[in-house]
Amino acid sequence: MKYIVLVLILTISTLFSIDLEEKIKISYDSGYNQRVIDLTERLDNTLQNYDELTMFRGVCYYEVGEFRKSRRILTELLDRAPYFNQKDITLYYLALSELKLLNTTTATNIFVDLLNSTNEELAKNSKEILHAVIKFLLSDDDYLELSDQIFNKEVLAELEQAGNSIKVLVVLPLTGEDKDVGNDILRGIIYAVDKVKLKNDKTVKLDVINSESNITTMVKKVTERLESSRYNLIIGELRSNATSALAGIASVKKIPLVSPTASMRNISSISKNIFQLNTTSYTLSRKIAEYAVDSLNYKTFGILAPLNSDGKESVAGFTDVILEKGCGIIGTEWYYDASNLSKQLLRFRENICITDSLDVEKYMSNDSIKTVPVGVIDAFFLPIQNKDVQSVLPQMAFYNFKGHFLGTYGWDDNKTLGKLAENADSLIFIKESSYNVNNPKYNDFVYKFRSDKKRNPKKMEINGYSVMEMVINLLNNNSNLSLQRILSTTEEYNAINGKVLFDKKRSNLASDLFTFLRRKGIKNLQFSDKTTENIFAEAERYYNLGYVYSIKHDDSLAVKNFLISLENYKNLSSEDDMSGNESVGFVSKEIFKDLYNKIADSFFNFYSYRNAVAFYDTLLVEDSLNVDLQFQKARAVAKYDSEKALELFKELSSQPLYYSESLLETGIIYYSRKDEEGNFIAKDRKKAMVLYRRSAELGNQRAVKILENLEKEKNDEEHKENIIDW
Repeated sequence: MKYIVLVLILTISTLFSIDLEEKIKISYDSGYNQRVIDLTERLDNTLQNYDELTMFRGVCYYEVGEFRKSRRILTELLDRAPYFNQKDITLYYLALSELKLLNTTTATNIFVDLLNSTNEELAKNSKEILHAVIKFLLSDDDYLELSDQIFNKEVLAELEQAGNSIKVLVVLPLTGEDKDVGNDILRGIIYAVDKVKLKNDKTVKLDVINSESNITTMVKKVTERLESSRYNLIIGELRSNATSALAGIASVKKIPLVSPTASMRNISSISKNIFQLNTTSYTLSRKIAEYAVDSLNYKTFGILAPLNSDGKESVAGFTDVILEKGCGIIGTEWYYDASNLSKQLLRFRENICITDSLDVEKYMSNDSIKTVPVGVIDAFFLPIQNKDVQSVLPQMAFYNFKGHFLGTYGWDDNKTLGKLAENADSLIFIKESSYNVNNPKYNDFVYKFRSDKKRNPKKMEINGYSVMEMVINLLNNNSNLSLQRILSTTEEYNAINGKVLFDKKRSNLASDLFTFLRRKGIKNLQFSDKTTENIFAEAERYYNLGYVYSIKHDDSLAVKNFLISLENYKNLSSEDDMSGNESVGFVSKEIFKDLYNKIADSFFNFYSYRNAVAFYDTLLVEDSLNVDLQFQKARAVAKYDSEKALELFKELSSQPLYYSESLLETGIIYYSRKDEEGNFIAKDRKKAMVLYRRSAELGNQRAVKILENLEKEKNDEEHKENIIDW
C-alpha cells in the first residue's frame, strides 16, 4: 500500500515538474480536450512547437463542438504557416468544422485536396466523407459551383452523376382518411414522370412516403428518409397543418418544397425553400373583397362563416381589405352547424334594422320577416364549404335579406346551385385558378391520358400531373440553374391545372372569378389578377368611410370623411373641381357632383343647414334645373329662414313630382310659426292642416302619418280633460 502511494506521489510530482508543452501534449493524447483549451489560452509564440500546440487547440475546439472557434484558429494557422508539417491534419479538421457550419462546398474542396494526402488513413477517411457529402448534403447550386472548381476526374464524374439525377420525395397520405386524394395526386405525378422527359440525359427518380393521414407518422418517416438520402425536391402534403410540419423539415434540410393543395396562408413564408401552388383562402378572400368594392361598388357587408381554420383565414382576408378601403362590416356571424342558423340570421336582421333606423319590434316579427326584405347590407360574404351550401342559401332567403352573395371555392358546384337557383341568383364566388378546357396543353394531356388509361383523368390526377409537369419543364428551360433558383425566380407559369402567379413570399396569387345566374348557370368573369396602383385609393377610402358613417347615421363623422375625400380628389385635379369640363385632371366630374351631394345631405342630417345650403348652391351653379337639388336646398333653408323657404316651395309647387311634397313642407313651416310672444299662430296652424290634408289626398304618406299623429294627440288631450280627479 505504501508502495502505491509513493508511486502516485512520484507521478504527480513528475507532471508538475514537466514543462507546459509536455502537459499540453499529454492532455491532447489522453483526449482531455477542455484541459488543452485551458492550457493553450496564452501560448508564447516563441515556443519551439507553437504551430503544433495551436493545431491542438483548434482540434480540441472542434471536439467540444465550438466549430466557429476551431475554424478561425485552424484558418489563421494555415495562413501563417502554409508549409506546416501537420498541414493535412489541420486541413482535415478545418473541413470537418466547415461541414458542421454547413459550408458544404468549402468542405468538399478541402476533402478533394486530401484525397492525395500521404497519410493513408486521412486520405481514406476524406474519401468516405466526400462520398457521403456528395450523396446526401450537396444542393443543386453546390453541384454547379463545384463542377467549375474541382479537377479530380473521379470526383467530377461522381458529381455529374449525382447532379443529373433529380430525386423527388413525394409525401402523401396513401392510406387513412385522405387516401383517395393522395393516391390520385400520386398517380398524376407518376404519369407526368413517364410522359414528360428531362433534357440532357437527366432523369427523375421518385421516392414515395405514405404519411398515412397522420402528421406524427409523416414527420418520423420523412426525418428518417432524409438522414439516408439526398433529394432535389419534396412534393407534399395535402392538408395545411401537415404541410406546415413538412415545410419545417424541408427548411432545415434546405430542400425546396412544393405544396400542391395547402390553403393556409404563411406556409410559404416559413423559408425561402417553400413554394405554395394552391391559392390560399386568405388571398382568395382579399381578391373577392377588392372586386366587390372596386368593381361592384359595394360598401357595406355582412359575414357568415364556419368556425374552423379555413373560415377564420377567409374572414381575416376579407375583413382586412374591407377595412383598408374604408368600407363597413355590419356584422360577422360564425357557425358550427349549418343546418340551423336561426340565431345568427336573426342577429343579422336585427343589426340591419338598427342601422337602418327601422322599428326592430315591427320588422323582427314573423310576418315581417316573411314579407319585408331588409337592406343596408350590400352583400353577404359566405366562405362556406360545399356541403353547407344547400343548408345556408334557403335560410338566407327565409330571413329576407336584400344583399347579394359573395363566396369562395365552396360554391363551385353547378349541380348544387342549379337546385337552389331561386335563392342563388347574382351569386359571385372566387376560387384558385383551374384548368382551361381551351388550353392546348391541357387537351393534349387529356387525349394522351384517355388513350393510355381508357378513362378521363380525375381532378386531383390533373393536379398531380400539373405539378410534376411544371417542375420538369422549368428544369428543361433553365438547365444551368438549380431547382431552388429556378422556382425562386419564376413569377408566372401557365400550368395545365391553372395559372401560377407567385408573390414575393412564393405563394400563388392566381384565381378565377365566377357568377351564377338563374337559367345561365356558372359563368366566368373577367378580372385582373395583378394589382395595379390606384392613385385614387386614399380618396376612395375616405369616401367609403363617409358612406358607411352616413349609413350608420353618424353624420358628423360622415361629413368629416367626405370632406377629406373631396380634398384628396381636388389634389388630383388640375383645375377647379366644378368646372364645366367632363373631367377635371384625372378625376371624373361625376365624382365631384356625387361628393358635393353627399356632403350637403350629411350637413343637413347633422343640423348644419347653412353649410348644406352652400354645397347645394355650388351644385345648382352647374345644374340649375335640377329640381331635386332645389327641393333639398329649400328644406335646408326652411330650418333658418322660413319666409325665403316659402318662396322656394311656392316655385317648386309648379313641378308635378314635387307638388305634394312642397305642400307638405309649406304646411310644416306654417304649423311651427309663432308670434312675438312665442305662441303658436292659430290661423297659420289652420293653413297647415289644409295643406296637410291636400298633400295626403295626393298620396303623400308622410302627410298621412302627420295627420294621424295630430289626431292621436287631439284624442289624448280630450281623454285627459274627461278624467275625473277623485
